[in-house]
Amino acid sequence: MKILSCGAGMQSTALALMACEQAITGTSLYPDVPIYDAIIFCDLGLEPETYAAIVGVDNLLRDKTPMPPMKSALFMSRSRKRIADLTPEDCNDAECFEYCGQQIWNGF
Repeated sequence: MKILSCGAGMQSTALALMACEQAITGTSLYPDVPIYDAIIFCDLGLEPETYAAIVGVDNLLRDKTPMPPMKSALFMSRSRKRIADLTPEDCNDAECFEYCGQQIWNGF
């Protein structure tokens, strides 16, 4: 049994799409990519426990002095805001790539 276990990043999404395209068309368009029996995506970003853990790590970045000391504050978000302070607008900057006429989120 061939299983692709991945996050929702660009590389794993591309592999999944390539494998599905081969399975649907019945061709070997990408000889190095197998047709998987199962593709399992793991995205825990919406779980309350995971969110709480990320906020905890972000609070440690805010409250503790890193070694060696940094000249500026450390942030987990690209917007340079604390995770708990992010707004929906801050989170609406997903990077996508086009595949077969559709925009696919690359995980960033």
